[in-house]
Amino acid sequence: MGIAVNHIGSNFDKIDKRYIDEKIIMQTKHLSKFILPLFIMFIVLDAAILYWHSYFTTTDVDLMAIFVSNCLLFVLSVLSLAMHGKAIDQKNANAMVTSVMGATLMKLFVIATAAFIYLFMKKASNVTYTLFIVMFMYMVYTALEVRTALKMNQKNDGKH
Repeated sequence: MGIAVNHIGSNFDKIDKRYIDEKIIMQTKHLSKFILPLFIMFIVLDAAILYWHSYFTTTDVDLMAIFVSNCLLFVLSVLSLAMHGKAIDQKNANAMVTSVMGATLMKLFVIATAAFIYLFMKKASNVTYTLFIVMFMYMVYTALEVRTALKMNQKNDGKH
């Protein structure tokens, strides 16, 4: 009897693992089409920075800080969208609010830490132009992320 139970239990494990794997693959495919606008924005901002390279060097803008900030903002936006995607799939109405608040706090702490590290490393240098450019990039990423999250929510409204 113990052998039969173990055998049945292992079949359920296989079914559950297969279902979970298929669900993860579907979520990844579903999420990847929503990440595309963020990736395009990442490329466009990098191209704009490279295009205005000569102007930035004359105004004491730290190009490396802007490139690193662009990468950081892209990664944070993707993580935030992944959190929103998981929350949208849940039936709990509070999950989306928790996801938005968690993503906002995550971005706040990571960006504030990065800004303090940058200010500490640059000490007396002129960093205002660089920080204003990064703030502009943050607003662009946030607007795009909100737009994408709303699209994700609209596509998922009929499923629950």
